[in-house]
Parts: sequence; structure tokens; C-alpha cells
Amino acid sequence: MAAIRIRTCASRGRADGDWYSNPHSQRLEIGVGISNAISSIAKDFMIIINYE
Repeated sequence: MAAIRIRTCASRGRADGDWYSNPHSQRLEIGVGISNAISSIAKDFMIIINYE
């Protein structure tokens, strides 16, 4: 029987180095706690469902 693992994640805009002078990219950040959401941004919270 396959195991199902569910984890929280969020899509975040990040820069390598200084925020204002370096290019930004979207990154998938996988959480380790109950939630990985920012309360002021409603659309960045997601879950990952992994069928093992």
C-alpha cells in the first residue's frame, strides 16, 4: 500500500543578495511546521501531496 505524505509550501519572490539591486525569481519554499503562509498574502499558500 502506498503512503501519502502532505506538506505545506509557499511560492515566494526571492533575490540572491540585496533585495533592491538583484534579479528576483519565484521559489517554492517547503515548510516544516503547520503552515507556511503569510497572513497578508492570501494566494501564496499551497500543499504538496507526495504518493510514496
